[in-house]
Amino acid sequence: MVDTDITQAELERAMGGPIRWPSCPIKCMALACFLNDRLSAFVDPERLRMAWLMGSFGNSETDTKFQAASRWLADLNGRHRALDAPQGMYGVMQILRGDWPTDKRDYRFAKEAA
Repeated sequence: MVDTDITQAELERAMGGPIRWPSCPIKCMALACFLNDRLSAFVDPERLRMAWLMGSFGNSETDTKFQAASRWLADLNGRHRALDAPQGMYGVMQILRGDWPTDKRDYRFAKEAA
């Protein structure tokens, strides 16, 4: 059986220090993508996949932020797939540049942050 939890120490190792979550939902998604990429360097791929599906990430505060960013990213990916726009980190970077493929009020993270 694969352990489905990523520890706070592993997250801090991936970050290179303590994690400071931004208040902007778009930047939270970017940080979650960044951490996922960095974690893949030293965490078993199956364990990382299981953590995304049903595990937890670090302490309760980090896990809450990470899970929210994951939900927002899933919403972004679904909308961008329908629009044939970039998904994942590329889609987040597109929005950070101000290039919204649709009305920003349509996104779940925009509604939750309002």
